Amino acid sequence: MRDFNLDQSVEYQKIKATRKIIANAVTGGQGFSNPVFAAISLIVNRPDNELEIVNDLTAVAKQNQPAVDEKLNKEILFINKKKEIISLLLRPELVNSALNEFNVKLSKNIYSIYAISNFAFADYIFRYECETDELKKFRIGANEDPQATLVRNIRRKAEEAYKNNKFDEAISFFNEANLKYQADFTVYYQLGLIYFFEKANFKSSMECFRLASKYSHNKYNLTFIHSMVFTGLLLKLYAVHHKDVDMLNEAYQAIYQAYAADTGYCFSKYALAQCTAAMGSRNDLIAQANSLIKNLVMSEKLFAIQIIHDQAFNSYTDELDKLFKNLYNELAGNMTRLFEKIDIALELVSNNQQYLTIPAKVASIKIEYKKITEQISSKKTFFDIDAFYGFATHISNELEDLAKEIERNKKYSETRAIVEAAVKNYREDFLELTKHYIEVDNKFALLKEQYIKLDSYYPNPEFDEFMASLLNTHDYIPNLEKKIWRESGLFVLIKIISGGFTFLLLVLVVIVLSTLFAKGIASFFGITGVLTALVFMPLYSTVFAEIFFNVIEIKRRNLISDIKKLKVEIDVNKIKTNEIEKKISAKYITLIAEQTHLSSFTSEKMFEACLAGNFEQIKALIS
Repeated sequence: MRDFNLDQSVEYQKIKATRKIIANAVTGGQGFSNPVFAAISLIVNRPDNELEIVNDLTAVAKQNQPAVDEKLNKEILFINKKKEIISLLLRPELVNSALNEFNVKLSKNIYSIYAISNFAFADYIFRYECETDELKKFRIGANEDPQATLVRNIRRKAEEAYKNNKFDEAISFFNEANLKYQADFTVYYQLGLIYFFEKANFKSSMECFRLASKYSHNKYNLTFIHSMVFTGLLLKLYAVHHKDVDMLNEAYQAIYQAYAADTGYCFSKYALAQCTAAMGSRNDLIAQANSLIKNLVMSEKLFAIQIIHDQAFNSYTDELDKLFKNLYNELAGNMTRLFEKIDIALELVSNNQQYLTIPAKVASIKIEYKKITEQISSKKTFFDIDAFYGFATHISNELEDLAKEIERNKKYSETRAIVEAAVKNYREDFLELTKHYIEVDNKFALLKEQYIKLDSYYPNPEFDEFMASLLNTHDYIPNLEKKIWRESGLFVLIKIISGGFTFLLLVLVVIVLSTLFAKGIASFFGITGVLTALVFMPLYSTVFAEIFFNVIEIKRRNLISDIKKLKVEIDVNKIKTNEIEKKISAKYITLIAEQTHLSSFTSEKMFEACLAGNFEQIKALIS
C-alpha cells in the first residue's frame, strides 16, 4: 500500500473542519446541543468553506504540479452545481425552523445527530454509549476474561487524557492497556479515533479500527459497525486519492458489512451511500446509491444538506441533481394528490356537519387549509413542500377522523331510526294481538287487589298458603302470626253492633205495636216485648254476626275461585303471548337486519336495547 497522508484528502479536511467546530464548542462548556447548531451553521451557512479547502490544497499542489487549474475549475463547477440544488431544497430563512425540528428529534434520539455530520461526532457518541448498560457490562469486566479488569484504571486515565485533549498521553495509556489486555475493543476504537481525527495517521487508525471491529464482533454491535465504517472510510479516502478501483471495492465490502449488521442504522447507511456514489461509474450501483440517499432524506431532511455539501458526493453531483429533482417532483405530486383528497374530504364533512359532535371544528380546519394553499403558491422549495405536506397530512388525518365520526354517527342515526320504527310497530302489533290477554291480566290484577284488601280487614290464615302460591309473593306476603278474624275483637264488635242495632229495631217495633193495639209502652205487651228483645239479644247478635261472617267467607271463596280460574287462563295466555312475542319480534328483527345489512344476532341485540331504552348499547354495537 502506497504512502498516504489523510490531510491530502479534501473530504477528510471537511470532516476535520466540522470536527474542529464541534470540539471548540464542547471545550467552551456550552453543552452537547451547541455543537449541533455549530455543525448546521457550517453545513448550511458556510458553503464556501469547501472552496477554501480546495484553494488551500491546490496552492500546496502547485509547488510540485503546475497544471492544477483544471482540477480547481472542476471543483468550482461542483460547488456551483450544489448551490443550484440547495436553492431547490430550501430558502435560507427555513434553516432555523429545520434546526428547531431537528433539536426536538435529537432530544429523543441522540443518533439523529448523524444527519448533521456522519463522522465528526463519533467520539461524543461513543462516550454516550459508554453510559449504556450493555457497554457498561463489558467495560466493567463482568463475564469476561479476568485480565480485563486489570486495564480499567489505565483505560480510565487514557480516556480522561483524551477528553482533556492530551492526545499523546492518551495514546500512551491506551497502548499500555493493550499490552496488558488485547481484547478490549473500546481501547482500539478510541485509539483509532485519535489517530484519525487528531493525528491524520492513515496506517495507525486503519490498524486500530480493524482490531476494534475484530474484538467487538458478536460482543457490541455498534462498535463493530462504527469500526467497520471507519475502516471502509479510510480505504475509500485512499482509493479516491490514488484512483485505486480494487481498494474502492474493498472499502465497499467493509462498509457493506457494517450496513448488513443493522440496515436501519443511518451511520452505516450514509457511509454506504458515500462509497456507492464514489463508484458511480458502475451503473448497477446507481440505483442502490439513490435508494440509500432517498431513504436518508425522507427520514430526516437535513441529510440532504449534508449530502450536497459532502465532498464524497462531488463525482455524483449530476445524479444528485436528478435524484433531488425527482424527490421534489414526487413530493409535489404527493402534495397535489393530498390536496385533492382533502378537497373531497372537506366537501363530505361540510355536507354532513349535522352528524358531528363539534361542527365548528370544520370551520377551523378550512381556515388552516386555506393558509397552506395560499402559502405554497409562493414557497415551493423541497423543505417548504415537506413542511406543508406535514401540515396537510395532519389536516387530512383530522378530516379522516371527522369522516369516521360522521360515518359512525350517521350510521347510528339511521340505524336507530330503523330500530325505533320497528319497535314502535312491534308494540302496536303486540298490543293488538294480545288485547284479550291484557284484559284478563287487568281483571286478575283487580281481583287480586280486592282479595288482598278483603284479607287485610278480615284475615283468614286457612287460605294464606294457597293464596301465596297463587298470587305474586311480592304483592302478597302472609302474616304467619295472624288469627282468623272470627276470633278477633272485630268479630265481637260486629256482634255487639248487630245485637244492639237489632234490639233497637225490635224496641221500635214494640213501641209502634203497643201504641196501635195496646195502651202504650207501659202496657203488659210493651213491657213484655222489650224484655223479650233484651233477653234474646245475645242470640240474634250471634246469629247476625255468623251470617255476616259467612257472607264474607263466601265472598272470599268466590274471589279465590275467580282468581284461580284467571290464574289458569293467564298461564295459558302466557304461553300464547310468548309465542306471539317471538313471532312478531322475529319479524321485526329480520326487517332490521334487511334494512341495516347487519347480522341477525346484532339486529336482535339492537332490538332488545331499544326496547329497554338503552341507545348507547346500539351505538356500541355499531362501532
